[in-house]
Amino acid sequence: MGCCAAPAILCGLYRKNGVFLEQQVKYMAEYFKRPRKRYYRTVNIYECIENQIEYARLKKVLMQAEKGGAASGLKKERK
Repeated sequence: MGCCAAPAILCGLYRKNGVFLEQQVKYMAEYFKRPRKRYYRTVNIYECIENQIEYARLKKVLMQAEKGGAASGLKKERK
């Protein structure tokens, strides 16, 4: 009977650095699942803005092409 209750009592009573046992186990599992080498990657905000502008322009061209013909939208945009 004591063997069945021991894990539950241990999870409730064990506390290290203010973190309970089940939270500590969760952190350890996350640590071992992550890759060992994590590379620093930045997000270039200007590149994101340029991509968004290009997407909006192409969307506008495609909408015009649907309405008035395939070539008419491209000729108007390339002025």
